[in-house]
Amino acid sequence: MNILLVSLQINVVEAYSYGLGYIAAVLKEHGHTVTQEIIRNPYTTVSAETLHRCKADIVGFSVLSSQMPYLQAQVNAVRKHSSAFIVCGGIHPTLDPESVFLIDGINALIRGYAEYPFLKLADAFREKTDYTNIESLWLREEGGILKNSVAPACSLTSLPFPDKDIFDYQGLLNRAGGFNRFIFSRGCLFNCPYCSNKALRDIYPVQAAPYSILEPHRAIEEIGRDASRFNFRVIFFDDDCITFNKDWFYEFFRLYKKSFS
Repeated sequence: MNILLVSLQINVVEAYSYGLGYIAAVLKEHGHTVTQEIIRNPYTTVSAETLHRCKADIVGFSVLSSQMPYLQAQVNAVRKHSSAFIVCGGIHPTLDPESVFLIDGINALIRGYAEYPFLKLADAFREKTDYTNIESLWLREEGGILKNSVAPACSLTSLPFPDKDIFDYQGLLNRAGGFNRFIFSRGCLFNCPYCSNKALRDIYPVQAAPYSILEPHRAIEEIGRDASRFNFRVIFFDDDCITFNKDWFYEFFRLYKKSFS
């Protein structure tokens, strides 16, 4: 299937979406075609040119709470030029899903980590099979909303490297002054009540905190992949608690020194 992933980054610091990167990698690994568009300007919407070029069957929006005021205009733009199935994901649809369905034109949302629920949705479209029982998927239906339970959180170790080829990643690095941002873990081991990590953990009631981290050699391999393809001068770790496991931390920097010094 042809899938367009849209990252709304209006009036915020531009950043690579690791969530969409992992989703794109999983989809491409299973034979789907993926295009990404980043919307940075409040007066810019998903273009008819993009929709026609990628012939999108599914359009996925990644949405933070700060981007919700702009979502209706984006959905309207898609609906004007395409009959694609529109699905939303991200922290806001995960934690306040009912509010997403107040926006006309949205077909569905995915709660929680979306790599494999999105893949199941795309596979169902390709195979023309039923998708109404996919875990983590909420669907707008006539007369109401179908609410499926949340799928178990997948480990980062089960995922391919995030895809950085679906848009101009070098351009992003250039605009960031050569800073390359990495995230090698997912979730958090702490339980701070003000944090979205706690709220996200709470939607997974039947399992332990969905925390996972790449093995040190995989993290080093990811840096090496970027170093072989892109130009950057600074590495920035955006993990919530990368130093928690000291054995991991020391092994990572042992390998880093061996690989890059």
